[in-house]
Amino acid sequence: MRRHPAILLLLALALVVVACGDDDGGATDSSAGLASTSTAAGGASTTTTAAATTESASAVWYTDWDAGLVGRWDLASNSCAGVTEVGLSADQIQIGLGWVWVTDCRGGLLVRLDAATGEVTGRISVGACPSTMLIAHGVVWLALPSLSKVIAVDPESGAVVAEGTSELEPPVYLAAGSLDVAGSTYYWRVDEVEPNLPGGPNWQGSVWSFSLDTYVVDADFGGQIQGLAAGSGGVSVLVGPPADGTHNYTDPAYPTQMYTMDPQGNIVPVGAPFAGYYNYLAAFGGHYVATSKVSPFALVGNPGVTQVPVQMPGPPVLGPPPPGGTTGTSTSGQGPWVWIPQRGPGNIIVFPVNDPPMNPVPAFSPACTLGDEPLAVWDIAVTTPTYTNQQQALASAMDSGAFPVDRIPDEPVTPTVPSGPRVPSCGLSYSSGDRVLTDLKGTAD
Repeated sequence: MRRHPAILLLLALALVVVACGDDDGGATDSSAGLASTSTAAGGASTTTTAAATTESASAVWYTDWDAGLVGRWDLASNSCAGVTEVGLSADQIQIGLGWVWVTDCRGGLLVRLDAATGEVTGRISVGACPSTMLIAHGVVWLALPSLSKVIAVDPESGAVVAEGTSELEPPVYLAAGSLDVAGSTYYWRVDEVEPNLPGGPNWQGSVWSFSLDTYVVDADFGGQIQGLAAGSGGVSVLVGPPADGTHNYTDPAYPTQMYTMDPQGNIVPVGAPFAGYYNYLAAFGGHYVATSKVSPFALVGNPGVTQVPVQMPGPPVLGPPPPGGTTGTSTSGQGPWVWIPQRGPGNIIVFPVNDPPMNPVPAFSPACTLGDEPLAVWDIAVTTPTYTNQQQALASAMDSGAFPVDRIPDEPVTPTVPSGPRVPSCGLSYSSGDRVLTDLKGTAD
């Protein structure tokens, strides 16, 4: 494919593109915390791929965006194992590097929780709403579109150990190849920061600008990026038509094309365009799942494409099987399994990727409460006993008190729309439940 020189764009214009575009980064890399590169205190990295395990899941961690709470649902007893307050909101959640990680969009925070108890063990301000969180190369990566940067946070100290900035447009999506980053119309493969060291790139102390080899998505893909995820065949990219106002996200015929970018930088379209808008993407091995709040279907690639009906889904997770499999399936033990939170009804559907159901029945309806108020289901992370034990072992090798515990701010950072698709025209507020945010860049559905 062609490589393009960096073209300086007005940052204000780039911010408008992101704010009035599709999503602010609902892409999911691999199995959302169950397949991540972890680094112990000694610096040795290990990769755990629990998405391929036959061990049953033991717990689902889930966030309630409005209430700023995290619930932990024990699957064996089908009961709540605890609720944690993390900040002004609770958005993305992943497990890895010894801990459970949660982003607080409204508070501009990254919060670290104990993987066994749910206790807050760290909380740092990152100054903006993270659009995407990624665990890779022994650090926690955050894309911060309103600051036009990507940062990497050390899991032990909370220090920002790597940082990249863009003069082209705000980076929104992240995936783990070396490090793959995308905005709405630009894609960067950041693989030139000491890439030849054993174990991969050394990001410690790196500071770079996104002036490396740059893919201009308008020219190379023919539209704007909606999602990003890394699989065995390379990085998968969801691309829709340009944000020119001629396509409505709610149109069932909205054309979303998936591409694969291999390690050599070659772009290969994957099948025909999907009918409908999709912006959340998970990939593992040769499988993928795509969802969107404005589409009533999840697309399951295994490797054919199956439509599974869903209701207001959040980001899908490719992970371990549920305890005992699910009713009506005969493929328990074949991994990975698909876990999709249905935000509207507040439940989770689960099915083997090799046997997608035509009419899925919710497998779990987490019902943690704080006082008399039940938690809503926003994003989820799934874990097994072995994986939880691995995280505890990693955490015990660290100085658990080295990570700062900043206070929860009294007021939100410069408001940014939470995860989820945005309507084509910009608005000035976001409302959910009894909470209304003003002065926003766009309006969430």
